[in-house]
This record gives sequence, C-alpha cells and structure tokens, in this order.
Amino acid sequence: MFSRKITGIMIILLLAAGIAITTTRCYDNDKDARVTIHLERNDLAAMGIQPQPEKHFIDRVLEFFSTRAEASTSSPWNSIRQTSSCTVTLQVSGSSIKTYSIPYDATQYTVIIPSANNITLTIISSISNNKNWGGHTTVDLGPGDHDITIKMIPMTRIGFIEVNVSSINLGVDYFSTPPSNATSLNVYISNSINGPYSKVETVPIGNFDEWTPYTDNKSSFISGTIYYYKLSISGSDGEGVLSDAYPVLYNP
Repeated sequence: MFSRKITGIMIILLLAAGIAITTTRCYDNDKDARVTIHLERNDLAAMGIQPQPEKHFIDRVLEFFSTRAEASTSSPWNSIRQTSSCTVTLQVSGSSIKTYSIPYDATQYTVIIPSANNITLTIISSISNNKNWGGHTTVDLGPGDHDITIKMIPMTRIGFIEVNVSSINLGVDYFSTPPSNATSLNVYISNSINGPYSKVETVPIGNFDEWTPYTDNKSSFISGTIYYYKLSISGSDGEGVLSDAYPVLYNP
C-alpha cells in the first residue's frame, strides 16, 4: 500500500515537472496564443555547433531530475561547456515586453502569451555579450496554436565614428561574415537612445568595408545634441535586427 502511494506521488511530481518544462504559463486556448518558433539558424554552423535533436517529453522530465556528470577534457561535454558564453534570447513586444532564455543550440521554441495584434518576436544570439545574429517578425496572434519561422541574420555593430565636415565615417565591426545573399547595410539615426529610429542611408554591401562613409543632412542637426546610430544588414532573407546604439555628440 505504501509503495503505491509513493508511486502515485512520483507520477504527480513528474506530471507537474513536465508541465513546468513545456509551458511558460497556464494555457487558455480561448484567450492565449501558443507560438512555436522555428529557427533557421545559420549561426550554429558559423560557430561550429551541431543542433541537438528535439527531446521527447519523457527525456526532458528525466533530464530535469538528473544531475549532469562532470566531464574530462576528452568528453563530448567539453565542447558544450565551451559554448557557455553563447546565449539566445526571445523578446516578445506588444503592450508589454517579456524576455525568455532559449537553449543555445535550439532550433525550435514554444512560448504561451496572451493573444493580441501587432506582436513583435525578436531572437538574438550573443557570444560574450556581443550580439552577432538575430531575426524578428511582427504578427497578429489570435487565440490558439501558431507556427512561425524566423531566420537568423548576421549582425554587426559600430565600433567607432569619425565626424567630418561633409560626412560621417562609420567603423563597422562584423561578428559574422555577411552571407552571400546580403545586399546592403542600413544606417539609422535618432536623437533618443530609445528611438524611434529613422533610416538615413542604405549602402550596397559591395561598397563598404571597415569604413562606411555617408553624408547626413546636418541642416536639421542641433549643436550640442547627442545623436544615436544603429545598423542592420538586409538581403534576400529580409532585414536583420538593429545593432546596439552608438552615441555621437554633434558639436561642429
């Protein structure tokens, strides 16, 4: 009798753990959207990471209750530990903003959120806090199940800016080599770090290297004002995620 009670308790615990693992909150299919994001992740190949197959439910439950074994330098776990600096996040933006952590090698992720229109889903992959790949999409999400595909596109950043009388030279740092289907680099500007940002230039990808010159319409600039610049890469896969902002004090 006692063993049956123990078995029953274990089943309840396993079910509770399974629910916690597979969902982010209780799912009401009359009000909530359950979104499964399929990631096309060229960043995995670029980092030399082989995506792991999706685990079955029972495997995730057993993994939850298990303790990972220590590994020697010759163990396959060593290569996984070396990717500990790689992080992948999902940001869901609508009336509010929520951020979720995704396994570094995941090619699929499911999240449950309140249904709403004009929801932006943004995926960012970072290594040592440097954002290097990203993808995003904006969709209307009604109640029920949704499948969405997001392509990860290489990101860049502004390493430095040189302000001249007639132009501004951007020092571009690539964390990943632009793919063959990338066509242009987009330059955005705002007078607030939080935006909104306006596109001021599109430079063909064959025409820029470490230095990317372009001419601003400085007649609208205000002396003593800090302006913020961001970059994105565009191509046949669409436009990637904007880089972090780079501040420039306009003081002619």
